[in-house]
Amino acid sequence: MKMKFLLLILSLISVGETVSAQKQVGVQATVMDDFLETPLPDTKVTLMTLDSVPVKTINVTKLVNGEGKVVFSQLFMSFKPGEKYLLRGTLDGYDDAWLEINIPEDASGTIDAGNLRLSKHFSRDLDEVTVKATKVKMFWKGDTIVYNADAFNLPEGSMLDDLIRQMPGVTMNDEGEIFVNGRKVDELLLGSKSFFHGKSQVLLKNLPYYTVKNIKVYDKTSELSEAMGADVDPKKYVMDVNLTSQYNRGVIANAEAAGGTSERYLGRAFLLGFSDPFRFSITGNVNNVNETRHIGQSSSWTPEKMPKSQVTTHAVAGELKFDNKKVEETVNVYYTYTSDLLDINRRSELFLNGLTPLSTMQSSTRDRSHRLRVQNNLRLKKPWMGFDFDYIHQSFRTGTEGISEQRDSALVSRITDFGHGTRKLSDINGRFWGAVNFNKGVKTYFNYSLGAGHKDEHGQSMRQYGFEVPLASPLHNVNDYMDRKTNGNLWLNCIMLSKSDFRITIGGTIDLERSRKRDFLYRPDSLYLPSQKDALEAITDFSNSYDSRLTSATYSTVLNIKKMGMLPADETMPIPYDYSIWEVSLVATPKTQSLHYIRGAIDTLVRATTFLFRPELGLNLFPTGRYGTQISLKASHYNDSPSLYDMINHRDDAVPLIVKLGNPDLKGIQVSEGEANFYRRGSHQSLLHVGATFRYFHCSTAQSVQYDPQTGTTTYRPVNVSGNYVAKASFDMTRTFGRDRQWTWSDNTDATFDNSVDHSMLQGETESHINRVRTLTLHDGMYLQFAKGSLNVRATGDVRWRRSTGRMRDFTTLSAVDFQYGMSARYTIPELNTTFAADGTMYSRRGYGSSSLNTNDFMLNASISQPMLKGRLVARVEGFDLLHQLSQVNYEVNAQGRVETWYRSLPHYVMLHLIYNFNIRPKKR
Repeated sequence: MKMKFLLLILSLISVGETVSAQKQVGVQATVMDDFLETPLPDTKVTLMTLDSVPVKTINVTKLVNGEGKVVFSQLFMSFKPGEKYLLRGTLDGYDDAWLEINIPEDASGTIDAGNLRLSKHFSRDLDEVTVKATKVKMFWKGDTIVYNADAFNLPEGSMLDDLIRQMPGVTMNDEGEIFVNGRKVDELLLGSKSFFHGKSQVLLKNLPYYTVKNIKVYDKTSELSEAMGADVDPKKYVMDVNLTSQYNRGVIANAEAAGGTSERYLGRAFLLGFSDPFRFSITGNVNNVNETRHIGQSSSWTPEKMPKSQVTTHAVAGELKFDNKKVEETVNVYYTYTSDLLDINRRSELFLNGLTPLSTMQSSTRDRSHRLRVQNNLRLKKPWMGFDFDYIHQSFRTGTEGISEQRDSALVSRITDFGHGTRKLSDINGRFWGAVNFNKGVKTYFNYSLGAGHKDEHGQSMRQYGFEVPLASPLHNVNDYMDRKTNGNLWLNCIMLSKSDFRITIGGTIDLERSRKRDFLYRPDSLYLPSQKDALEAITDFSNSYDSRLTSATYSTVLNIKKMGMLPADETMPIPYDYSIWEVSLVATPKTQSLHYIRGAIDTLVRATTFLFRPELGLNLFPTGRYGTQISLKASHYNDSPSLYDMINHRDDAVPLIVKLGNPDLKGIQVSEGEANFYRRGSHQSLLHVGATFRYFHCSTAQSVQYDPQTGTTTYRPVNVSGNYVAKASFDMTRTFGRDRQWTWSDNTDATFDNSVDHSMLQGETESHINRVRTLTLHDGMYLQFAKGSLNVRATGDVRWRRSTGRMRDFTTLSAVDFQYGMSARYTIPELNTTFAADGTMYSRRGYGSSSLNTNDFMLNASISQPMLKGRLVARVEGFDLLHQLSQVNYEVNAQGRVETWYRSLPHYVMLHLIYNFNIRPKKR
């Protein structure tokens, strides 16, 4: 009996080992061209051990479309859990490629091993003659634009933003917003992952261009849609920066120090590291330059963009990202200290019948602020859920002083003032969210989100007004301000995908908010802030002090229906393209508000219930049946409720000579808008976009104005107006030409008609009336660029013509033109690697009523840079506004008067930069 039992145990162990040995894990991999990302079905793939001993040959499976063209090539294999192998790919005309196969011990089912990417030979020797292939700057890959970073020749020390500004069809403004063929990019990614929560400036200013392999632009499917296996979220238009293989692991770092004339300085450091499964980034900056523009980018040096104050910044930021197959967590910390010195001299004239009231003002303001922000985002991939946390703390300190005068035929008033204040803000928010797939067969998804937040802001300010004319006792104001808000929200969403290609979304949102605002204004005999509240009652300005409590509840219901379509795969699109043929959306939102408001003799309770309605309609057409040509149509309507604070019938005269009133009859805004776009990609790396938009304001808010010439007092009151609308048409075109695509031409043309309905005063009147001004603006901006080797020359031109007509009896038709033309150039001497760069642009204005506005401003900048220590160290000298042509004086003319404003700034200076780059790469395994 014992022997039979022992044999049974041994048999069970043997069967278990056999079953374990038979357990297999499916593995798939894709074979493609490393640059073009096209399939390579003829590749010979050999399976090898880790010490490069051949095991067997793996067959490559290819996918062929209806036209017989190969659109995909893949490998299908099976291994035991825990096994490790190497794949070697060989193909004539290509370098050998390697891919490591590592099967986890707990793996099951089928896993994706990634891509076996083969790089093509770009040169070969023929009888001592080298034939080199032309590097393509840009090409289409399905619905993706791919820019080859290696095809752009930039000098040592250039950063990512320098590279992006050279890419065909791409423009970027000084705030870091990127536009591709006229369409705004929603987010800048690094390796398909968010970087510093989409703060593009961090990556643009700190990532060296030589680390970049390519940059892709495409509509990115959200992570939720990827997890659910369907487009349950809207796609985002992204620019994805991909690094070369040698910089995808290890550390990338650089530092910069600079000093210049006018006591200008700059210090910067950046570190980016990869260590699977971690990615970490640290950046720091200290400067008083207050400048983001680059020499060689002449289009951004317009006079109106010159800095209007002197800003000193100290900032540090860090990011730590952990990402594996189960969880992703990102921690961000930011700290910024800013000091802003603003000096202003302003002279204003009003156009009235028989007199010209003149106002002058001189002021100096110094603002200091500290800001700390901590963010943490945790996401579980199975099940799909996460938690987001965001905390902000800010403190502000302000000091100001000034003098203002009001004159008619004689001096009406002269007021001096000075003051200072402090303010603190704390804001904390948390959100728990997730998604569940209830029925994979029918594809029913359920999304949820629960969030809460609290904001607390408190400030104190003190200000003294001295009256020289008229004679009066000094006026002292002391403010005690508080704004506290608590909110919570619940969001539920159900998405159903039918077999007939319909996608239906039904959802609801509940937003609850309670806030309290108060502003106590005191007028003590001397400028101080007593510590006891009771002592302030006798000096409280009750008519300008208020205390309010607002409670609001918003309930939104969403219904969205999409009809989905699919474009077939072709030679440029390896998989079919899923898109929305048409889409209908309706958001209905009842909103209730309750405001308890106390101010002087006012003690009122205001309640309002508003029904907000937002219908939307979208249509996408592909006339050729391929992605290359697309027509997109959109239409929507929305409304919003007015602020209950503006509806309180109160009078605020806390600031001398300025009175603000409320309006109980104020209504909310209503807007209808439509949009049409045509996109086409063609040969010669061309991009074409034609678009039109129309926005009509059924109801909007303006400020009525009354002016008292005897006292110089101006009174403002919000009122409703209707009939505003804006129509715009645009044309964007980019194309390369020449034997080696050395020439790039880009043109951006648009026309805008603006029918503006607002309040303004006529000559001889002191009270505003509704006025209609119609402005037609025609604009064209273009550039022609030649780039060959280390030489880059760009000629730019921009013209903007405006014609304004008004229905007022005293309105003078304005027909003015702003135009600019210039050239920028950059050249690197091959033997020395010395780079020279310069740009010069003439900015001109014609047709303005005041001769002081019809000016010519010539801007000349130049730089020279020299790399040393094998490119690790770069020295650069920059000179801005070398001819001292620009001044920070702004002129404004409208129907009510003329304003001339002077700002203290430093538009011209010379600065020496030292930039050091280094990289730490891990040892090869």
